[in-house]
Amino acid sequence: MPAPRRSPHHPARRPGLPVVVLLVVALLAGCGGGTEDAAPVERRTVTLVAQSTTEGDVLTALYGLLLEQAGYRVEVAGPAPREDYLEALREGRAQLAPDYVSALAETLRGEGTAGTAPGAGPAAAVPAPAPDVALAELEELARAVGLAPLQPARAEDVRSFAVTRAFAEKHRLRTLSDLARSGQRVALAADTECATRADCARGLREVYGVRLRRTVPVGIDGGDTLGQLRGGAVQLAQVASTDGRLAGPDADVVVLADDRDLQPSQQVVPVANAAWVAEQPVVRTVMADLAPVLTTGALRGLAARVDGDATSAREAAQVWLREQGLL
Repeated sequence: MPAPRRSPHHPARRPGLPVVVLLVVALLAGCGGGTEDAAPVERRTVTLVAQSTTEGDVLTALYGLLLEQAGYRVEVAGPAPREDYLEALREGRAQLAPDYVSALAETLRGEGTAGTAPGAGPAAAVPAPAPDVALAELEELARAVGLAPLQPARAEDVRSFAVTRAFAEKHRLRTLSDLARSGQRVALAADTECATRADCARGLREVYGVRLRRTVPVGIDGGDTLGQLRGGAVQLAQVASTDGRLAGPDADVVVLADDRDLQPSQQVVPVANAAWVAEQPVVRTVMADLAPVLTTGALRGLAARVDGDATSAREAAQVWLREQGLL
């Protein structure tokens, strides 16, 4: 399977296909001035927007299909970097977008690079806050700028670390703690920032005690770290937990569990214009119905269908929602 198109905070991702309908770029550019000049959004119309990733396409397809079923006319704008679609959400030019709990909170605190990865990450290599704590912080930050996070999905697109299945079986590895206890000295393929990040190489050493021989930088976004792993150049690879190349029972790699919570919560979370969603309670219900069934494995499988099978995001989402009994 080819490398997918870059995710907001993980290695490269391959381009996806359009989701519902592409609006003119003027929607996000705010053509014609601010909200006082814009025509009010119809009660039963919702405009979705997301970042330019396969995963963004899949999530907007899922949201759009469910909202169409609930009686909304759905339009999809973008794709757009985070800073642009957050502005559109705040101003009411878009109403709903998928994002990630801690990455969005970091952007709203002004610590991240809006639209791409968070910046330097945490200053210290310490366990991350619990998911409910991270969500509470996000809700407070979002409220201050007129946004409302809805119920997060179980799916989490988080920085993860993988080994080959043969290496895992040989050393009996299931978690990063297992890797540390094994005493194996490993080379790590990762993005160019990993060597100094507290939630990457530093954290592996300081939180887990993993013995890293070296960190091999593979492009600014991680590049093909799986290729380095499968080719034997390294024994450990930074991956995105929802990368479609990790899907399927025959996958030859094992993602090691982050059993000491090095990574901050990156649950997929729908974020809405607060004033709009207050008048549209059915949207909260629709997103709440999706949240418990949209797991990391499910999102990984959907990405695999789009990237590997040349299936459109909308087609893949439609099949999956029917399988879950949601359509």
